[in-house]
Amino acid sequence: MEIASAISFKDKVFKKNYLKCKNIVNKNLFDNKNFFYETLTKQYQKNILRNKVILKDNIIFVGMGGSVLGAKMLNICNKSKKKFIFLDNLDSNFFKDFKKKISNCSIVVVSKSGSTLETLTNLNILIKKKYNFKNIIVVSSLYSDLHAFAVKFGCQFIEHPRDLSGRFSLLSIVNLIFFDFNKKDIISGIQSILNKKFFSVLIKNSSLILTLIKKNYNTNVSLIYSNKLLDFSFWYQQLLAESIGKKENDFLPFTSVCPKDYHSLMQLYLGGKKNKFYTFFYIKKNNNIYFKDYFNNKKKTNLSSITNAQFAACIETFREKKLPYRIITLNSDTSIKEIIALSVYLMLETIVICKALNLNPFNQPDVESIKKKTREILT
Repeated sequence: MEIASAISFKDKVFKKNYLKCKNIVNKNLFDNKNFFYETLTKQYQKNILRNKVILKDNIIFVGMGGSVLGAKMLNICNKSKKKFIFLDNLDSNFFKDFKKKISNCSIVVVSKSGSTLETLTNLNILIKKKYNFKNIIVVSSLYSDLHAFAVKFGCQFIEHPRDLSGRFSLLSIVNLIFFDFNKKDIISGIQSILNKKFFSVLIKNSSLILTLIKKNYNTNVSLIYSNKLLDFSFWYQQLLAESIGKKENDFLPFTSVCPKDYHSLMQLYLGGKKNKFYTFFYIKKNNNIYFKDYFNNKKKTNLSSITNAQFAACIETFREKKLPYRIITLNSDTSIKEIIALSVYLMLETIVICKALNLNPFNQPDVESIKKKTREILT
């Protein structure tokens, strides 16, 4: 992972924030007893494999928000014969097109509270009268509605750690148990970030983003150069939004797919209001395609040469316009070790920023009001 930035480190505000973030990283980054920190340990990762679940080759993964985004993101690295279908919204068309095939699938349903309305609704619709409940794996808190359902109908049950929010559950039993990843790659990916080298990068970049927030740069644009990174970007989007978006702090995240968005949003990025921070996610090694170029009289050219030129031109333009950006380069879009390492880094970076802003990175108190009002309307 290569990180670069176009922000000046001589800025007085940056220097002040650098000292604050350095103090957080060196003294109390891991002082919180949240279960997330436990998932970073070698012992926890080794223990995950002791839990066995029986799965068919086709799996419907049901959940909302962090309960499903982590699994969707990990699925980009899935090279096993297991095929995942993710149900993470209320969508009647899904059932219209797919319900006849449901009997041949395992159903994984994840909800920490065990009472998420959309999740329970989708599960109700999925289950046929003669459905084999042993093919359902429930991940939820003990004594929740979903736990009671699992006990009543004999479903497989996995306890969701109570002190673990969905967007920080990526490395927990909630997600990893359903994939056939090599545990050495998972552990190696985590440990590659937990060292002095990356802590120095963590301090620098956390300070950079904190400075931008203080200077009213209130939008974070993730520019991705591979469709395979789309679910990764959606996971990162939730991580930022739910962690930082509190007490009138704002760092609105959204995803931009390149080079497609050169023809729609790029004009706004280059010519619009300078209140945005850009993170480029670029992949060095991608599946290359060779072809004959009839328009430039070339017998053989390749797709990578074109996308590399577009990426280089974009970076040069951002630099000339002095737009704040950083580049995160991956060697492969399907390496679980790299994806895990980058995810750990971004989670720690978000935690540092929240601590510097005196925010709790692990809660999302304001969303609960909508859930409460919905329940009141339905009853």
